[in-house]
Amino acid sequence: MRTLLAGLVLGLILLVGTILVLPSLIDWNQYRGRLADEVRNITGRTLTVHGDLSLRLFPQPALAAENVTLSNLPDARDPVMASMEALRVRLSLPALLHGRVEASAVEIIRPTLLLEQLPNGQRNWILKTGVGGGGSAGGPLPPLGRSPPRPAPGWAGPGRAGGGFSQRPGG
Repeated sequence: MRTLLAGLVLGLILLVGTILVLPSLIDWNQYRGRLADEVRNITGRTLTVHGDLSLRLFPQPALAAENVTLSNLPDARDPVMASMEALRVRLSLPALLHGRVEASAVEIIRPTLLLEQLPNGQRNWILKTGVGGGGSAGGPLPPLGRSPPRPAPGWAGPGRAGGGFSQRPGG
């Protein structure tokens, strides 16, 4: 009986150890293209992760991306609309256990955001939804500042450390 119990405890320790160590053995950078494709399908813009992608499970599941940029509209003055030194997303463990991916916290390190209205009146902050940003999945995203959704319980909202913001008038 003791041998069986010791075997079960050892097996459980090995299983937990494997689950905790496995993410560090995977090269998450191989998923950059897949992530960029998903963002392009949703927004019509190109997301580029110039640094590392990583995932950790302990003490809480979290994704991190270093040196991230989001492209601007083709006719904009600057090719990059948004950039950040790092993006860190803590994931909800209960949601993951139910097969859903939900963020419990988002931290943006040293973001830079350039809002620009082009001479033709197009605003670079209006992102399109659907394949290739064509709007087939519901048109433009709702404008910022209009009744934003309430944060979920336990959600402290996005965090920001450092960074800047600039706006260019059209013309």
